Amino acid sequence: MIIYNRSIEHDLLLAHWWGLLHASGELHTTFTKSIDSLSSFYTLFRPPASLVFYTDADGIWLAAWFEPVLSGAFMGLWLRADKRRSRSAYRSILTLYREALTVWPVLIGVTRHERLLDQHRRLGYTLLGKIPLLFDDEGAYILTLTKQTFHDREV
Repeated sequence: MIIYNRSIEHDLLLAHWWGLLHASGELHTTFTKSIDSLSSFYTLFRPPASLVFYTDADGIWLAAWFEPVLSGAFMGLWLRADKRRSRSAYRSILTLYREALTVWPVLIGVTRHERLLDQHRRLGYTLLGKIPLLFDDEGAYILTLTKQTFHDREV
């Protein structure tokens, strides 16, 4: 797991990731339409926000970003398409959640994709509801995850 540190090496990895997201059409399904340029993409990860990622020879394959709010953090997660059914990626995601839950007692997830709700629930998230017009004038689901609900999922 690599913590983004705003170095040239890391910025180049992010530029490559942004290009991949843009080319695949995932840029605006993962982030809002306001993130249409590379420079706006970089602003997402300025402190107090943070970004962690995993890389391989093809670049970033798993990224998670956190934006602190009160005692918790909003969390986003992206997984490259070729890794989405991988057991090793799933283990990396679990490690990432364990680490994040040592920093923040609650993580807040936001998704506009109803198809992802079951995956969130399997991780231990609790669905709070849907907020209309939150994500580029579409509704978005709000979920929470605590150390306890994450742990309960593992038992």
